[in-house]
Amino acid sequence: MSPALNIPDFINTKFSGMLIPDSYSYDLSHLTPIDRLPVELLIDIFVACARDLDGSPFAPLVLSHVCRSWRDIIFSCPRIWQFLSLSDTRPHTSTDYQSLLWLQYSKLLPLDVRIEVTDVDRLLPLLISLFPHLHRWRRWHLTGKVTEDVDFTSFSKDGSRAILDDIQITMRGAGELQDMDINEGPHRYPVFAATQSYVKSLHMVSVRLDVLTLPPSFSMSAIRLRNLTISESTMEVVSDPVRMLEFLRFCPSLQTFHYYGFPQEPPSYPEPPLRPPIVSLPHLRVLLVRSTCAVRIILSHISAPFLNELYLEHTNMEFEPDIAPYPYDEEDGDSDDENHDFSQSPWSDHATGMGLRSLIKRCNPPLVVLAMDYADMRTKDFEWCFDRMGSLREFRIVASDMSDKVITMLAPFREVVIPSPSSSHYPYAEDGDASGSDSESSGSYPSPTDIFSPPSAMIPDPSALLRVRMPRLTSLQLWNCQRLSGDAIVHALRSRTRHTDQVVAEGRKEQWCLKIEEIAVIGCSDFYPRHAVDLGATLGNRLRLN
Repeated sequence: MSPALNIPDFINTKFSGMLIPDSYSYDLSHLTPIDRLPVELLIDIFVACARDLDGSPFAPLVLSHVCRSWRDIIFSCPRIWQFLSLSDTRPHTSTDYQSLLWLQYSKLLPLDVRIEVTDVDRLLPLLISLFPHLHRWRRWHLTGKVTEDVDFTSFSKDGSRAILDDIQITMRGAGELQDMDINEGPHRYPVFAATQSYVKSLHMVSVRLDVLTLPPSFSMSAIRLRNLTISESTMEVVSDPVRMLEFLRFCPSLQTFHYYGFPQEPPSYPEPPLRPPIVSLPHLRVLLVRSTCAVRIILSHISAPFLNELYLEHTNMEFEPDIAPYPYDEEDGDSDDENHDFSQSPWSDHATGMGLRSLIKRCNPPLVVLAMDYADMRTKDFEWCFDRMGSLREFRIVASDMSDKVITMLAPFREVVIPSPSSSHYPYAEDGDASGSDSESSGSYPSPTDIFSPPSAMIPDPSALLRVRMPRLTSLQLWNCQRLSGDAIVHALRSRTRHTDQVVAEGRKEQWCLKIEEIAVIGCSDFYPRHAVDLGATLGNRLRLN
């Protein structure tokens, strides 16, 4: 074992060759009092200045201009940059630059974020550059128009990492926001909340904001989040679909978007607005649009090539707005419906149908679920869409004015031929079930061709195979569809069920389709018990009546 090291001898040996002038050995009188402080103590003083809420929000920058040695210390010590203070009274470019500077020099240390807002509409633009760094937030302090103080470490007691997952924006009227400020109106939710993720190392952070309007595009930059909800809480809010589409441009990672509006006229523009750009949402899977006159503008300007679920709710309007809600050129399909079927909401039927057509033509999304709750289309829109939704598995419609012609489209059909040089082919509904027989019925139900007979020049092609629209459809729900007759429902759905059951059982690849798993007929006034008995004989427990 080596002998114990003699520290004084070690120091003398190690530094024996160094010449240290006597005048600098112990005499610090040539230095100013502040320069005599150890660097560690200077750093503590600088940190205290940066932490002071009543001090300058630019304390590190101010101190760095005192002398070169202080500047070197400040820009090399991340602790001094852990306290970020922003205000909406400064230009947007200034606060953005400050955020980036503090994020850079604080390295990976935790951050205390303090924001002063005089206008709630400006809070989101201030936060955008900080969202990617939520996992570093240690404390959040909001002052001014809204006050909030949150200890972010309480969100991750197990040390999990924070990820922005959801933003919920509620647009309120000026009076409602004022009531909230004096605690007389609706309860104001905290801006930040957290939920545990299914991944143990992560926890999801949601943001709730009450605003007067959405932020303008010049104050925005890209936001990485999965879920976005925009709601209008009162008729006092004037919907601006163009501004909302511009906002969506900055959310390219969205997977779910919910919009809850109010059925009111769009804003009156001084001049016809420029057509908004197409918003690309390549990751969008779920889209819900509720209670708005702008359904066509929204659907016509979104590109969502992987959209799986589309929910259209309460878009039926009995009135036509005085202001043109779609002030652009006419498109293919804008002409009047040649079927002239009855509708209580012809204007909104037209808008919904054209919006859905535009969405399908643009990106042909692989829709699996289409739910229309108090949302309707024209007969020709249903036909156009049914012919192109080959991936649809679930179709649910509530309170529709659809006619028997629409339900007939779900029955098996053969192509028909118009004797002409071009030999055009058209779908032609087949009478009866898959084998052409309807003899098991206890009543006499008209075939689809009785309901809507093609011109005499159109004849079924006997060589054509029976096919069905939407071959993957497994669930169909009809709620309160008062214009549908029970006879048409029975004929179309029984023949489809028999056909799909037989094709699946025999494994006919050339007529590939899926079996019906559930049919619900609820609240349809012309669907009587005898219809339920006849349809139930084919469907069995796959038929739901309540």
